[in-house]
Amino acid sequence: MKLSNLSNSVLTILAFTSSTAYATCYSTGINGSPRLALAQLNSFCSEKLTGNYQAGTGRTPCMTLPSNLVYNFKVYNIHQVTHSLSTEDCVKYLTTEVNCPKGGESTHADIGLRFVVMPNNGVCIGG
Repeated sequence: MKLSNLSNSVLTILAFTSSTAYATCYSTGINGSPRLALAQLNSFCSEKLTGNYQAGTGRTPCMTLPSNLVYNFKVYNIHQVTHSLSTEDCVKYLTTEVNCPKGGESTHADIGLRFVVMPNNGVCIGG
């Protein structure tokens, strides 16, 4: 393989890996209610999570559901520049984690944001 072909291959791999996401569902913790959480996700994103995220900052709001169930959300900017999150993208990226019975997390290097969802028992306090 010629050096230029090798360089192009390496650059292609690096470009692919920097734009892909890391995601996982948690295997421990309490089971949430994905159906109930998804029903509120659009309005929750619009009210609590959309907007600009300065470098290294995040938001950690909480969603209250019936039967003493809450969903704790975390969205963090992992880059050193400001990123904006629309309601559409918020719903798109958080749907995966909400669908995990015990919650989950994902990191999207292409948009510079990390998403975490954790169902829990209790009530939201100020979130």
